[in-house]
Amino acid sequence: IKRNDNYDHSYKKSEIFEKEVMDFIDKLNDVLYSCAFDVIFVESWGIWSKIFFSASPFILYSKRIRFKLSQNQKSIDKSLPQSFVLPELQPCIFRPNLNCNNLKLNIYNVGQGNFSTVCNDDKPLFVFDVGFTYHESHTSRNFTDVIVEIEKIKTKYYIISHFDLDHILGCIYLNDDQFNKDISWIIRDPNEVAQLSASAKRFLMYIINSCNVYVVKKYTLTPLNLDSKKQFILYKGDGNGKSKGEKNNSMGLKVLIESPKTALLTGDCLYNHFDSKLSKQNLDILAVPHHGCKVDDLTQISNHVLAKSDATAIISVGKNTYSHPDSNHISELSYLGFNIEKTMDFKTSHKTYDLF
Repeated sequence: IKRNDNYDHSYKKSEIFEKEVMDFIDKLNDVLYSCAFDVIFVESWGIWSKIFFSASPFILYSKRIRFKLSQNQKSIDKSLPQSFVLPELQPCIFRPNLNCNNLKLNIYNVGQGNFSTVCNDDKPLFVFDVGFTYHESHTSRNFTDVIVEIEKIKTKYYIISHFDLDHILGCIYLNDDQFNKDISWIIRDPNEVAQLSASAKRFLMYIINSCNVYVVKKYTLTPLNLDSKKQFILYKGDGNGKSKGEKNNSMGLKVLIESPKTALLTGDCLYNHFDSKLSKQNLDILAVPHHGCKVDDLTQISNHVLAKSDATAIISVGKNTYSHPDSNHISELSYLGFNIEKTMDFKTSHKTYDLF
């Protein structure tokens, strides 16, 4: 909702009421997904506004609007779309300028979530996942600096590995100028997901309304061969996301960068759903899948990733109830030669890894 600035807001009660409402909304970060609130529009002292778009269902009354921000899946699904019609990503659409000499990977400490950027020096070329924890308060001192940094990000491309909340929640901190038709969001096909959460549907509705959105349908997108030493490949997990016992992130997106150091960003897609072309991949940098979760068959790790000399495996992890990271997963990566780092142990908001 945007205020109608053509209206005279000099009336004192209107200003007081508007401040109270905005202060209330500003405090919603930690309870946004479990509350409902009313915004009152009264002729003599309300906020005179026009409704442009809402990603959440709402009821418009004569003098007020009520948002339904409940996480109850059954009550909200009736108000949200059941399918999405989106164009398929073509190689000509996604053209980040990776032909630079100072390519870097930034991985952020967002708690139990994933947020990373690939940059030329300090300029983000694209973002991979915009996650943030929902296990801890965002007002914690631990996250103050990273929120400030996220607010400053400016890029043309966002890649979302899958639609779990800890991979999309950080979008609430992106600046408004990151939601327009000059920005492209690259996602897996939401129609392939067995069940999209209400939060994921709201997120999709918002970026579809404001940005360009493309889906990855092929398991391997044609590589961007920049020169003999630089290459960028986008992969999709080879699961179907709908089989009994198989999690939706089995079809998650992954990014392989060779520049000339090799880095693999995996989201939550586990090794047994890696594309066959990722078999025995020699890596300098591995963004460990699914927060270092338990892997039933540890041989799947060595079947798909190998460590180069002085390689690093970064686990995006924070306070959680899932026993992440798993000690056996860590031990296997260490045995393969990876140096293990956890984002929760970072001394700063993010850590930078050179790709050149």
